[in-house]
Amino acid sequence: MTEDAPTADAKPLPDTGGTVPHSARIWNYWLGGKDNFETDRLVGGRFSGAFPAIADDAPAYRHFPARAGIRQFPDLGAGLPTVGSTHEPEPGPFPPGNAPARGGAGRTA
Repeated sequence: MTEDAPTADAKPLPDTGGTVPHSARIWNYWLGGKDNFETDRLVGGRFSGAFPAIADDAPAYRHFPARAGIRQFPDLGAGLPTVGSTHEPEPGPFPPGNAPARGGAGRTA
């Protein structure tokens, strides 16, 4: 067990009520989402003022994996989920690691 592991007496994080901007909500704002607060939009606007292309480029960054041919990816990040993300399941069957569709690469006989 690590020293950073949560314990039974761990206190929950304070609810900032949207008064503290967060990078995931700023990206949500740039992507045209609704899961952001005024403070996120203000900071996102300031970033856009310093880097004018960032708000226009955000959707391109989001859609790059699909353009690169990646259809599924286990998203382990802490960001907010958005529609069309690679962590959403691909329609159709997906064989488990030991399924016959994977061939016999692990056979020893």
